[in-house]
Amino acid sequence: MYILGDNIDIDIGMIIAINRQQKGMTQEELSKGICSVPYLSKIENNKITANEEIIVLLLSRLGLSYDNIISEQKQLNEDILAWYQAIIDRDTSQADQYAHSLSEKIEFIENINLVIHYKLTLLRYHLYKNQLSSALELIDYFTKIKGKLTNGQLLYFYCFYGIYLCMNQQYEEGIQKFEMAKSISDKMRYTEPELIYYLALTYCRLHHPSLTLIYGHQALELFDSSAQYLRSIDCQLMIGISYVIIKQYHQAEHYFNNILKIARSLNLENIIEKSLHNLGYLYATKGDSSKAIYYYLKSLDYAKSEINYLTTSYYLAKEYILINDIASATKWIDNAIEKLKKSPISEHLLHKFYCLHLETSGKEEELKIYLEQTVIPFFEKTYDWMYLTDCYEKLADMYAKQFFYKKSSHYYQLANKKRKQYII
Repeated sequence: MYILGDNIDIDIGMIIAINRQQKGMTQEELSKGICSVPYLSKIENNKITANEEIIVLLLSRLGLSYDNIISEQKQLNEDILAWYQAIIDRDTSQADQYAHSLSEKIEFIENINLVIHYKLTLLRYHLYKNQLSSALELIDYFTKIKGKLTNGQLLYFYCFYGIYLCMNQQYEEGIQKFEMAKSISDKMRYTEPELIYYLALTYCRLHHPSLTLIYGHQALELFDSSAQYLRSIDCQLMIGISYVIIKQYHQAEHYFNNILKIARSLNLENIIEKSLHNLGYLYATKGDSSKAIYYYLKSLDYAKSEINYLTTSYYLAKEYILINDIASATKWIDNAIEKLKKSPISEHLLHKFYCLHLETSGKEEELKIYLEQTVIPFFEKTYDWMYLTDCYEKLADMYAKQFFYKKSSHYYQLANKKRKQYII
């Protein structure tokens, strides 16, 4: 939030008015011997810039120090910026410490800009901690007062609102908020790295390779210039995935191997896992199932999160099916379904694995019914248009084999329409 760093104009008039009222003093009592009542009224309502001597005298009568107010609020602003940086750096311990200490300090601050900066950072903190209900409360708060926000504050509000929507898998709506933030940043001639990064990430999740590459390279340059190398790795992963989608395999492999080398040197196991998984994805896309299986299995050695483990297991099972190793595929499928039924952490993965189960069991008619009645209605409400397209095409093929050409044509048309809607 560097664009807000110097925006801490201290509302001395409001501080004087609030403290006067808290002490039960009238304007006449406070201003006596210092200035006229109308002059004080103008100070309190920010209709005049009073000279510093009068301000010092008024604050002194209220038991306040002008120098202390200035230094305390500057320090608070620096702490808010440091808190935001800890969140961006994914330093959870530091971010938690700032969240606790600042929540106590902010209660005694009347500077509206500092309060807004604190609440913007608190919104980002809730998103970082996946506290979506708390984040939504702040989004509602800012939505009500957005007409009073500065351009810089609006930029961050729309950016964070976009992140919230994407965390709820509302990617198209999230992009709209990011574009609103970008429009503001363009007018201000300021580029916020986090905004560009999330534009790239969202387009990557929607499988829009060209836009991912545009924003991914821009974010990579911004993070490299500020020596945020872990964030640079995130960008390189997105860039590599996009190169796979457009079949630029050599470039993709270069990025993944470079990330893997860095991650191993720094012992970043989560990055090693992602790199190996994406190398598996690269070779699967190239049609080299043997190498794909090798990298997927290596990736699983580093998988700490259950969802990551199951996601890689799904891709692994698909490769075993392709090489007709049904026994191995069945082992991974059954294991995953058992885990997902006990702990339903991902409904979309459960549907995907169950489709593989029906396919490997030769239950084609049951698969057809499951796709039409359960899977397609579910995925039509989600962002995973690529899997939805695969389902349409699978049904089209199944109906074509049964000579139901009208039904087959219907699903082929849906698949083509979906591709045209998303591919850029």
